[in-house]
Amino acid sequence: QNSKGKIKKGFDADIIIWDDKKTFKVNTEMTRHKHKVTPYLNETLCGITEQTYIAGEKVFDSGNFIQLNKGKIITPSL
Repeated sequence: QNSKGKIKKGFDADIIIWDDKKTFKVNTEMTRHKHKVTPYLNETLCGITEQTYIAGEKVFDSGNFIQLNKGKIITPSL
């Protein structure tokens, strides 16, 4: 967890490229979870994730997953 939270040499490059000007209408075909039920069905939402990088590796680009299961679960230290 000491490698998260900054854009700086030695830290993980976990970055999302986001376009806040684009909009989209939610439909069941675009949901990427097991159950296709969502309160946002047929709603128009603002903002599109264009790309996602985990630890410097591109895992999502233009609506497509390039790599799966690259992230790690981070739990708070108690």
